[in-house]
Amino acid sequence: NLTFMVGERRWDVLTIAYESVSGFPGALIRIPLTLRNPLQQEQAFSVVASAPPGWISAVVDPRGVTVSRVTLQPLTSANLTLMIYVPQPTTVGTYFVDVILASDLLKISKRVAVSVESSHDIIELALPVRQVELTGASSRSVTVTVRNLGNAPTQVTLSAACQPAALRCYFQASGKGNLSLYVLPSEEKPMSIIIEALPAATPGQYLVRISAVGSASAASAELVAAVSGSKSMRVGTERLAVSLAPGSAGSTQVSVANTGSIPIEVTAYVIEAPQGFLVTLTPSTLQLLSGEEKKLVVTARVPENATEGVYNVAIGVEGDGIR
Repeated sequence: NLTFMVGERRWDVLTIAYESVSGFPGALIRIPLTLRNPLQQEQAFSVVASAPPGWISAVVDPRGVTVSRVTLQPLTSANLTLMIYVPQPTTVGTYFVDVILASDLLKISKRVAVSVESSHDIIELALPVRQVELTGASSRSVTVTVRNLGNAPTQVTLSAACQPAALRCYFQASGKGNLSLYVLPSEEKPMSIIIEALPAATPGQYLVRISAVGSASAASAELVAAVSGSKSMRVGTERLAVSLAPGSAGSTQVSVANTGSIPIEVTAYVIEAPQGFLVTLTPSTLQLLSGEEKKLVVTARVPENATEGVYNVAIGVEGDGIR
C-alpha cells in the first residue's frame, strides 16, 4: 500500500520588496515588485492593487504606465512598481494594501502594511557667508539652501528684504524678491539670491533678511551687505551741438565728472550715427578719481553729399556699470 501526502505548492510568483513601509498624509510611496512565471507554459496574469477607501494604488511598468494584465513567457519575469498615495487628511495608524495576481493556473496575493505617521515639515535655511562686500553699482550672488527636515512635503515661500534706498535684493530664478518652491522630506534646494548695491548707495552696513515659510514651520537667516563706497557720475551735455558744412569736420566737448566716493573707469562709445558720418570720441576711456572731472572730445566728419538738416548722434558713456 502507498500513501500520498498532498501539500500546497508555494510558487515563487510575486515578490514585494517591502512587507511594511512608513508614510505620511500626502506621501507617494513606490515599492518594487517582481512577477515570475514558474511554469513551462505562457501565463496571462491579471494584476490588482487594493487600497483602503480614499487611497490611490496602482501597479505601473518601468515607463510609468498603469498595468492591469501582464503576459509572461515560460520561466520569465517582469519588474513592476506598486504606487501608493496616502491621501490628506489621513489619521495616524496602520493601513493595508493588497496586491493580487491571478492567471488560469496560478493565484497569489500579498499584503503591504503602511504605517501612517504624523505629517509635518521642518524648514531650515543655510547661508555660506554672513557678510558680503559691495561697492555702489556692484552686485554679489549668494546661494541660500532650503532644507526640509520634516516628514512631509511642503510648499515653501522664500522672500528677501533689504534697505530699498541702498540695496536691491532678488532671487535669480524669479527676478523678484520672493519665490515659491516645493520641497520634499530630506530634500535640500540651493537658490541664488542677488544682492545689488545701488549706484548712489551711501557707504555703510546694511542688513539683508531672508525668510522661508512652509506649511507648518518657518525659518529665517540674515547677512550683512557692507557697502564701501558709492558710484555715480555726471555727464554734461548742455552744449552738445556743432554746426558743420558738407565735407567738413568739427568737434565739441563733453564733461564727465565722478560724483561718487570711489574711482571709476569711464568708457565712451558711439551708439548710432547717420549714414556716411564719421564720429570719433577722444579719449575712449577715462580714469576718474572721486570728485575728478575730465573732458571727452566728440569729432564729427560730414560726408560731401550731406543735405541741409539736423542730424542726431547717439553717444554712450558708461562707468563701472553706471550709464
